[in-house]
Amino acid sequence: MRSRGLSNAVLLALLFSAGCEAECVDGDGQCGLTLTPRPPDVPIVWTSGMDARVGSGLAFILDTLAIADEGKGFDLDDRCRSPGDCVDNELHGLGLLANHYIRRGLLGGETLLIVEIAGLDVPIDQDDQDITIKFYGARDADDPFFPTNNFQVPQGETECCGFNVSGSSLDEAQQPTIRIPARLIRGEVASREPVSAAIQPTVDDPPLRGDDPIALERINFSARLRSEPTGWQDPRESHFTLTDVLLGVAIPAAGFAKVANPNCGRRSAFCPNDSLDSTLLDTVAGFWQPDVDLDGEPGLERLELGRSGRIERCISERGEAVLPVQASDPSSCVFSPEMGDGYSVAMIGTGVEAAIRGIEYDE
Repeated sequence: MRSRGLSNAVLLALLFSAGCEAECVDGDGQCGLTLTPRPPDVPIVWTSGMDARVGSGLAFILDTLAIADEGKGFDLDDRCRSPGDCVDNELHGLGLLANHYIRRGLLGGETLLIVEIAGLDVPIDQDDQDITIKFYGARDADDPFFPTNNFQVPQGETECCGFNVSGSSLDEAQQPTIRIPARLIRGEVASREPVSAAIQPTVDDPPLRGDDPIALERINFSARLRSEPTGWQDPRESHFTLTDVLLGVAIPAAGFAKVANPNCGRRSAFCPNDSLDSTLLDTVAGFWQPDVDLDGEPGLERLELGRSGRIERCISERGEAVLPVQASDPSSCVFSPEMGDGYSVAMIGTGVEAAIRGIEYDE
């Protein structure tokens, strides 16, 4: 079952929607993929985890997730608006619209995201210079569906936090499409460098326009890895939590134009003329302009809405009008190669340790 009825602002949540049909990761049917601590007499294997199999690292299900407030995020393009004002999170205002829906999706088991830390040296220490952060859309592995135990063991129950990875999160090599090289220093996880990814969302509502994937650029990540209750002295007797999660990303304007405006068809102020051709970009551009330079050209591009509430003109960094790629559709100017800049957004969250049971694929 695919996620439905989410807010138009929750684009990142849409990008990680799950599939339906469960299947084990291994051909031998062994789906118990949680991290098994290495005995003290077994040598440590040094690996970054970049190509490690799904579920071989330390997995966390995000139990809180929200669009961050203004001033919280990363500097995605090495540009400052003024001295000290360098953080990029242009779409922070979407939190007022979206965070309620994101929270509802988490509690209902519809919007679930797994963060896996792969390549950790075992026994796990507070410092590791070469690890990999992996992202997966997730679905509750319980049958029947039981979201009450997604983040904790309910009263009267004995286990929790078991999930299947969405097959749409993986590439042909069965690796997640988002993998970030990172390091662990004194319990702090941080990206070593930003990465890019192309995501193919699997959503029905709102529908996508076309089959092209949506690009995510300048992806950055940081978090704090905590060990409880015994601390780092004996990690094998502890469980882990992920706190202070911060995810920053730039989404090209064209990415928003690939998602239909879900507010249309229900007399919403965010779809002024109730046009069924309206896209999510029409809503976003009504409030914000691209703020991240993704194409290296000096300056930033602009988008202008017409009286219909749809994109009517695209303006390049040079202040020149950009021609639409389809003469009959002025809004298609956003797909021109001259329009490369994007919008920044930062998300915050926390995670609890989870077990990856297998993979679910679309029907």
